[in-house]
Amino acid sequence: MKYRFGEKHSILDVRFSIIRDADGAVIPTSQGNRDYQQFLEDWKNGAEVLNPDGTPAPYVAPETP
Repeated sequence: MKYRFGEKHSILDVRFSIIRDADGAVIPTSQGNRDYQQFLEDWKNGAEVLNPDGTPAPYVAPETP
């Protein structure tokens, strides 16, 4: 699976958006969201994730509240 980080999403009022390239879905960064949990698992396991400028985004473990 391939993902990319988008710019700030003004409608959703989030710092950045996660976009799943397969279907263009915008994934909310909510711990309770299944797509977000799948994104984190995929990224941890080597899925390609790109920054808004197209450079690869190295895996960074999410902060836990």
